Amino acid sequence: MASAPDAVERPASPVVAHGSQCSPAPPASTVAGVLVIPAIDLAAPVIEGLSDNVLNVAVGHDPSTPMPGSPGEAILEAHDVSYFSALDRLRPGDVVIWAVGCRRWVFKTVSTMVADPGTLLPTPQSGSGLALVTCWPSEALWWTPDRFVVETSLSSASTAAAPRPTPDLTPVDLVVPAPAALVRLGLGLDDNPVVLGTLAITGSPDNAWRLGPGPLDAARVGLEAYFALRRTVQAQDRLWWSKLALPTVAMPRSWSYSGVVDTVVEARDERVLEVELSSPGETVVFVVRGQKLMADRVSG
Repeated sequence: MASAPDAVERPASPVVAHGSQCSPAPPASTVAGVLVIPAIDLAAPVIEGLSDNVLNVAVGHDPSTPMPGSPGEAILEAHDVSYFSALDRLRPGDVVIWAVGCRRWVFKTVSTMVADPGTLLPTPQSGSGLALVTCWPSEALWWTPDRFVVETSLSSASTAAAPRPTPDLTPVDLVVPAPAALVRLGLGLDDNPVVLGTLAITGSPDNAWRLGPGPLDAARVGLEAYFALRRTVQAQDRLWWSKLALPTVAMPRSWSYSGVVDTVVEARDERVLEVELSSPGETVVFVVRGQKLMADRVSG
């Protein structure tokens, strides 16, 4: 999304709470601030930039726009299947808070819309706006041509002595137990063209985990395991298969992948239980054993 050509202005030095007082925050922190949206119970870390390295673990601030609370239209972006997966639940009047240490800027939701990338977002009458942007639809793993935009306007600014702690940026602690020779063949999307579909979350996940990088990271590891199995079946390598699948799972004679691959992540609290990947040709269910994602059922 493009913004109006406003000058980039920074707020005063960030502050942190110490008891009932505030003092400057450590300058080494990589987190620019925290985005809090009470209506969807979201408290997300915000990092400067919009690269994949940023958006895979946090909400990103568009560096070509002002910081939230400064004059002009600030823009924050995140993946639709991550921190911003519930943006479409916001309604006019809902509060959006930008927090730096114990300093708060409170914005009110003005409108929501589905728009084209590059749509101009004008500064609201208050002189300070904050736009939240993500891909649409909200469960898509593929690149989408549409964007979902929440436009807000600055309502007030204040100091609070007890800020909410910044959420942990640690990704899901799962690994694919693939032998080195198999890894060298490439287990990422760049080496394994596939048509990605949707990501669904089931089970009883913690809301903070659900609205964070956990589901997307679990889907990424699940795809790596999926590609490892596919390459193993193509090579008919039983040693590789024994590393990737539980002993009760037989290796198929062929891999009939075709069509769109959808992903389902089942979780309890902050722990992934299963990752299922399915296409018209194959369905694979992976379970977690220790930190390893192992094939438990293969059908097709």
